[in-house]
This record gives sequence, structure tokens and C-alpha cells, in this order.
Amino acid sequence: NPKEYFKIFAKKISNKKNNKIDFLDVGCATGSLINFLNHKFPQWNFSAIEPSRAMIKIAKQNNKKVKFYYTDINKFISKEKFDLISLFGVLGIFNFDEGKKIIEKLIRMLKTNGELFILSNFNEYDVDVLVNHRKYNKNKLGSIEAGWNIYSKKTISRILEKKKVSYKFYDFTMPF
Repeated sequence: NPKEYFKIFAKKISNKKNNKIDFLDVGCATGSLINFLNHKFPQWNFSAIEPSRAMIKIAKQNNKKVKFYYTDINKFISKEKFDLISLFGVLGIFNFDEGKKIIEKLIRMLKTNGELFILSNFNEYDVDVLVNHRKYNKNKLGSIEAGWNIYSKKTISRILEKKKVSYKFYDFTMPF
């Protein structure tokens, strides 16, 4: 049972079905997006980045022909360029400076006419919601971390305009 946004994304990129595509999934978790896309677009080359050893272990079991990188996107170095890059549900865990650097890095990793797809909550208003939190671990208060951030469309637009790339926001609504 693929996630609804997997289906919507596959429909958006279906015009590339017969092309030879190099695809990178940033923050692949258990590899379920790549697994889904691999069934729809079996001739594509898939790569994925994931910083969780446990997640990547599961992803590798389900996706034998995928090139996996066990690393954080901030540390990832590649000379390889990609036609399509997905950053789904990941941007909000980074503070503004990190998020900006990641977007810029991914743009540099695109081939000419490549596309970066970012799935995240984007605020319609000119307000970035930047959240700090900390957790208890074994009854001890942990350190402050960033996460669950919601960037405004205006902020993302400014980043992309400075890089002189074209972009479009798509509204995502569940079909039920």
C-alpha cells in the first residue's frame, strides 16, 4: 500500500517513464518510495541517502539494485549528477542555515534540466516557524534540537531565486 504522496509524485513524473533517469532519494528511510518507483520505472537508476543504520538495513533488503549511501546529506559528497532528486519530509528537521545549504547542494547535484522535488509543510504566510525541542531520555533532559520547522513559501522562493532556478509549488491534498 503506497503512501498517497508516492502515487501523486509518480503521476507528476510519469512523462519520464521511458527515459533513462538517475534518481536520488534523500532521507530514504526504509526505501519505500524507491521500492514503489522501481516497480513503475524499472529502467531507472536509483540511489538513496539515509543516516539511520537500522533504516538503511531494511531498505537494502527490499531494494537490491539501489545504490545506498549511509550518511547524512550534510556529509554526502558525490561527483554524480541526477535527473531527479526527492527530499520528502526531511527539510523541516533542519534549521534555516542547514536547510538553505541542503537545497543549494541538491541544486548543484542536478543534471542540466534536472528537477528537485521537496515535500514539506510550507507556510502560505511570510512567516517561518522554527521549532526547538528537547526530549527526556532515561529521565534526563536532553539537549535542544531543531525540528518540525515550517518554512514559508516566500523563504523557499528567495533561496531558489538567488540560485536562478525555476520552481513551482504544488498543493497537496489527500484524495479522501
